[in-house]
Parts: sequence; structure tokens; C-alpha cells
Amino acid sequence: TTRSAPLRCGVGLLAPNNSGTLSSYYDEFGRACNRSDGDRLQFLDTETAARDLDAVRVALGEEKISFLGMSYGTYLGAVYRSLFPTRVRTMILDSAIDPTRFGVNQLLDPAEATEIALSAFLEECASGRLLPCNFNDGTDLRAKYDTVRNQYVSAARRGREAGEEVFDSTIADLVGYPRNGWPILGRALQELATGQPVNFNATSADSRSTDQGERLVPLDRFSTATNFAVNCRDGLLPRDPGAYQSVFDQTPVVAPHFSGLRGDARLTYTCINWPAPLATQVPLVPQVNAPALVIASTHDLTTPYRWSQGMSTALGVPLLTRNGGGHVAVTKSACVREAAARFLIDAIAPPDGTVCSPSFSNPS
Repeated sequence: TTRSAPLRCGVGLLAPNNSGTLSSYYDEFGRACNRSDGDRLQFLDTETAARDLDAVRVALGEEKISFLGMSYGTYLGAVYRSLFPTRVRTMILDSAIDPTRFGVNQLLDPAEATEIALSAFLEECASGRLLPCNFNDGTDLRAKYDTVRNQYVSAARRGREAGEEVFDSTIADLVGYPRNGWPILGRALQELATGQPVNFNATSADSRSTDQGERLVPLDRFSTATNFAVNCRDGLLPRDPGAYQSVFDQTPVVAPHFSGLRGDARLTYTCINWPAPLATQVPLVPQVNAPALVIASTHDLTTPYRWSQGMSTALGVPLLTRNGGGHVAVTKSACVREAAARFLIDAIAPPDGTVCSPSFSNPS
């Protein structure tokens, strides 16, 4: 409507990579948002959005809603359910955010999930279950991977290039997509192991262009500034100035093969001096009269699987697991869509612990 508009703030969002300038960058970004939209910043949080959602229900004349929330929408849905349990007919939370992991863990948990996905790739490749996997030559693939990584990083350092960050971020782009990314990863790693040239930029694009079944749905009219504003009000990202060093130091601990991802620590500067106070979190409580179902993919690196497990436990509701990668499960699996439709329409949930796609070779 003409009375609804995203936050713009009037400044660019491409932060510099030099950590010494990040604090001042995000300070200026916050000041710009305050100048352009300061009267709105205190209302950009999830509890307010949940109350707006209920106002829409009232305007539509509906007694109860059936709700499908994906990614951040899972937190919005969970908050709505806690505020208005008698207004929920059925609710699906797909690829959940876990509010108990707000702060530093929002950056460390995806790194840990990336390490878990790499271990799964190496295990599937070594076992022969992943076909094709050119990287499998019958040797210890974990040791072979370490050798390839070390050789690449060492060569890049001799050329004064950021080899660790390039290598680790490229592997992270591929390793979260078992169906199509893993075979491409196996080919690229074997090319490196045998001294063949590999264009890592083309490799990433290759995975994303062919892996239509494991991609995030397009975000129409998405406002990064609004996303930052809600994250900062909710406390999703930390406000502690010491968080940067904590993330930088802990990334190699939780993800030893992805220490190059430490650059993500710069996101901790986003909310340190945000010009709106923290909102009070709404406690998420189980409600037996508000049926809900959590859905998650095992190798979702955007909202790690453990977050959906945490949401399922916090709400006391079933968890439907898709064995696969990519962000948002309901768009990627007929098995998941059928279960979701049955729940939304007939309020019949699959048993807790149900798994779709028991093998990575089976897309459904």
C-alpha cells in the first residue's frame, strides 16, 4: 500500500573489508537511517510485526490463520503463535531461526554447519555412495583434502593473494548443495589435486545455475536496510563491541577447515551503535491449542539444522527433516510439499522424526 515502504536510509550497504573502518561505517549507516526514518526505527521488530499480522487477520475477518513461514518468517510465526495462540489454526516453520542462538552464535553456527557438511561430503565420496565423485581415489580423503587446501593457500600466499578466504568461501558455496554441488566439488578438488587449472569463480556459478532444486526462492522487493533494522532491534546480531574478536577467534575452532570465513566477523559491527533500543524478546512457549510443524534440511547453511531442532524443542512440536541442502525445504522436495499441504489443509502432522529424501540421490 502507499502507507507501507521499506527502509532505505540513503547510503550504500557494501561494507569495507578493513575491520578498522567497519565501526565508523556502520555508525554512519545507523545515523543515516535515523535521519531518514528515525520515527520508524523503534517499531521495526518482530513483536510489532506479529501484532501487525494479527491486525491483517482482523481486517480480513478471519477467526484463525494458517501460516507458512520460511527463514526469518519462522521467528515471526513463532512470536505470533506465542502472542496469539488461539488465533492459529495451523503453522509451518520452514528453516527456522533459533532465538536461543542470537548474538555471536548467529555467525558461528553457520560456519560449524559448513564444517559438518564438508565431513558429510567426504564421507559420502569415500564410501562410493556419491556418484560421480572424482575426488575418490581410495586414499584417506580427509588427509587428501587437507593437502589440497594447504597447497592452494600456500601458493596464493606466495603470490600475495587471499588464498584461504577464496578457497574456503568457494568450498562453502558448494558444500551446502549435496545433489548438484557435491559432484562439482569432487571434480574441482580432483583437478586441484592433479595440478589442473580450476576456475573457482566459474565453479560456484556452475553449482548455483544447475542446482535449481536447492536454491533460495527469489526475494522480491527485499530491503537489506529493513532487515538490518529488525535484526538490530531483536538482538539477532550482537551489540557487544568485543563480539568481532570472539567470532574471529572461534571460527577456526568450530570450523577448522573454514578459518577463511573469519571475515564474516565484520557483520558483528552492524548493530553495536544502532539508534533504536533493543526490543524485549517474546518468550516462545508450547501451546497445545496452536498446532505447528517445523521443517528443515540437514545441510542448510543459512539457517543450520540445529536451529530448527531448537525451535522444534522450544515449541514442543514435530520436526520434519529433509536430507539435503539449500535454504528453505518446502520448495525443494515433493515429499516435504505433500506433508506441508496435508498439515495446512487437514491439520495432520507427520510423526516427529520423519525424514524426506533418505539418500542424496533421491531428490524427493
